[in-house]
Amino acid sequence: MPKISVFFDPLCGWCYAIAPALEALAQQSELRLVPTGLFSQPGRRMTPEFAAHAWRNDQRIAQLTGQVFSQHYHDHILQQDTAFDSSSLLLALTWVQQQAPAQEVLALHALQKARYVDGLDTTQLTVQAQVLAQLGLGISTEAIVQALQSPELLAATQARLIAGQHLAQEFHVQGVPQAFIQTDDDWQAIASGELLQRTAELNGVVAP
Repeated sequence: MPKISVFFDPLCGWCYAIAPALEALAQQSELRLVPTGLFSQPGRRMTPEFAAHAWRNDQRIAQLTGQVFSQHYHDHILQQDTAFDSSSLLLALTWVQQQAPAQEVLALHALQKARYVDGLDTTQLTVQAQVLAQLGLGISTEAIVQALQSPELLAATQARLIAGQHLAQEFHVQGVPQAFIQTDDDWQAIASGELLQRTAELNGVVAP
């Protein structure tokens, strides 16, 4: 089974752009999510300037791939004083990785849908727990809330982020998302355009 590493950030709109393609690849390969901490900045808030920039990008992504960025997201996330820090989302995804590694890609997409489609603030602990509880892991929302606050999970997430940043340097990653597939003796980049096109096809969109 081929091995694929995907450098990402949970709050990256372009990472959401390729989410269906990643789900498809995860069924055919050993896919590893590698966080870079692009938007892991404690205390950072949504600003009107960044919101306008994000919405322009979101509309471009929707045009290219058919991925949904709803009015609920625009009104309740971009137009509000919400956090723009992916640190807590990395905690949630690391918890999923510990519980059921094969479910992490699905968990990421579920959290992305909660944000971009349902307009929920996925930087909030209770929202994360509600989304993760629907993955079929057999763990209650209340238990997940407790787990996401454990010092051990925080330490594991910090170690994972540091390792991801070192690996990003080794792979000369300039931004996210970037994906690499392991060949016989090296790693080869997967063109982002291929992943965008694959998502468009999965969504039934003819990309320009």
